[in-house]
Amino acid sequence: MNAQLAVSKPKKKRVRVIVIAAIRNGESLLVSKIVDRISGEVVYRPLGGAVEFGERCADTLKRELMEEIGAEISITRYRGLIENIFEFEGKKRHEIVIVYSAEFTDPKLFLKKRFKRLDSDTLLNAEWLSFNQFGKDGEKLAPKGLYQLLLVEDITYPEIR
Repeated sequence: MNAQLAVSKPKKKRVRVIVIAAIRNGESLLVSKIVDRISGEVVYRPLGGAVEFGERCADTLKRELMEEIGAEISITRYRGLIENIFEFEGKKRHEIVIVYSAEFTDPKLFLKKRFKRLDSDTLLNAEWLSFNQFGKDGEKLAPKGLYQLLLVEDITYPEIR
């Protein structure tokens, strides 16, 4: 075997593009609890996931919610974009987070207290949490800056297609 081929290159760090759904139920937001297994830090993040190559962000969000909790959503508006550079489980991470407001197409889902995660045995279930549970300045809501973005109700952004 060629010695050059046997030596693996260090894995290049990449920026990850994700999209999340801010689904509100009165003064509550649908989130999953995330626990850093190294630091023990607990944060909450709305549902969503990584955008696949060639997939539109809105389509990603609909696919992710169907995969995660088996729910169909309609996207009601684009909220904004957050650049998120953070450390999780001992590794530096970098994400571009696209935030949409959304709602369930089935109004009965707003009556559920918890949603079982269908996509993972390790991720915790999704549940409604009141905004006051995210801390004084939303420090327990990820990504950083999302709390403030969601408090601004009067700004309308055009959807980018």
